[in-house]
Amino acid sequence: MALSASATQASFSAKTFLTAAVIGAFGGFLGGLVGVGGGIIMVPLMVSYLRLTQHQAIATSLGVVLIVGTSGASVYLTRGDWDWLTVIGLAAGGIVGAYIGARAMARLSGDRLRLIFSIVMLCVGTKFLFFP
Repeated sequence: MALSASATQASFSAKTFLTAAVIGAFGGFLGGLVGVGGGIIMVPLMVSYLRLTQHQAIATSLGVVLIVGTSGASVYLTRGDWDWLTVIGLAAGGIVGAYIGARAMARLSGDRLRLIFSIVMLCVGTKFLFFP
């Protein structure tokens, strides 16, 4: 079960903030460089080093991706690197998929969620490693 906001804030220290900032910088750098960082990088680090539950880390990652993605996307937008039809199509599908995924996540145990997350990471890594 997720911690309440007050329980989370009570345990948040300067060291935790610094650790979160380092994780965010690493994830943001990789996000800006190669388009990954939110889930694949930050979720495991938040679980390991910030001691968030799997559910909290995934939810936090989505909030971070919204903010960080806007920053990185603004650079690519000003360069003219966007394909607007693709952006709109992916965003429309992504909105629906994220809503359904978030609702499904709430019904899964942390262990089951970690297993699914690991399998997805393994599949994506295998695809990029062997099938460019």
